[in-house]
Amino acid sequence: METRQIDEARIYVLVLNTFGSAEEGTIAAVSDDYQKLVNFYDSQLLPMNDRFRDELGFFHSFKEGPLHNLNPCHSLELNDNAPFGHGIHDEWVNVCNLDRIRSQYYWI
Repeated sequence: METRQIDEARIYVLVLNTFGSAEEGTIAAVSDDYQKLVNFYDSQLLPMNDRFRDELGFFHSFKEGPLHNLNPCHSLELNDNAPFGHGIHDEWVNVCNLDRIRSQYYWI
């Protein structure tokens, strides 16, 4: 029997709905710390009275920045992503892929 060992890291992925169709989601941010990702999300939300609709009719719930043109998710509870995969989920990735992930996505 052959065996092997691999080194994996647990990451947390924030997927949010775009201003496109309801099913459409995009990776908004990634972190190796769930609470840091939740804190980042919360820090980007505008107060309810400051949320606005732009000249194209899109409703903005986030400050200017990486989440500005995305919609909030219904839950930040880990892996509560039904029905379209929006919210925060965890996954295990090969450690050798971490540098690529950090460079490709907004890393918290």
